Formats: sequence, structure tokens, C-alpha cells
Amino acid sequence: MEHSIKPSEDGKFIILKVVGEFTANSMLKCTVEAHTLGQEMGIHWYFVDVTNANNIDTIYGNHKFAYQDLKMTEGTDPLAKVVCLISPEDHSHDFMETVSNNAGVDSGILFKLFTDYKEAKGYLTRMTS
Repeated sequence: MEHSIKPSEDGKFIILKVVGEFTANSMLKCTVEAHTLGQEMGIHWYFVDVTNANNIDTIYGNHKFAYQDLKMTEGTDPLAKVVCLISPEDHSHDFMETVSNNAGVDSGILFKLFTDYKEAKGYLTRMTS
């Protein structure tokens, strides 16, 4: 798995692009790196592009990521709001959307999947304005 992290041009969100297969453990490392940059910049919105990446973890691994890893790992942003761009034919991220939102009910965490780049960017632009 390869990844890149940078702030958006307008400085309103952090962009995390992932390429290749990943598990919750490998995604956690990228997440901490992205959240660290976000917290340094005072940003809590994240645009995750996994259009060329597949989540190959188990249901248990994804559940643990949402319910334990994101809440207990130092460096994760407890106020994170995530817009995730996926490939339309890739359903490997569907369970993560459900479990992340269920795990974040009390804290207001948002994890939303999009298959259309313009729709995802439009949503993110509206939410960060």
C-alpha cells in the first residue's frame, strides 16, 4: 500500500490518497499521519481517496478499527469528519461506513462514502464553508 497526505489548496481539509490493498492496521498508520497534520493545522475534515485501493481486512478488523483503534490510538482526531471517495464497483469499504458511523454516534464522527468526485468535493466544500 502506498499513500500521500497533503492539505487541500484552500487549507480546509486534509487529503489522504491510498493506492493498493490495505488492512485496518496499515490504514491506522496513514490515519494517524493525516490526523496529526490536521490537528497541527486546526483541520478536522479529511478527504480520503481510495479509488485505487481495496480494504482487504476482515469484518472483525474493520469493527475493531472503528470501535477501538480510532478511539484509543494516540494521534487520532476525535473530531474527524471523513469524506471517502471510492470506485463505484468497489464494495470493500461499505461495512466501514456503517461501523464507523455507528461507533461515532456519541462523538459526532462522520464517515461518508461517495463514488463521484464532484459530488464528494461539493459535499466537502459545503460542509467546510
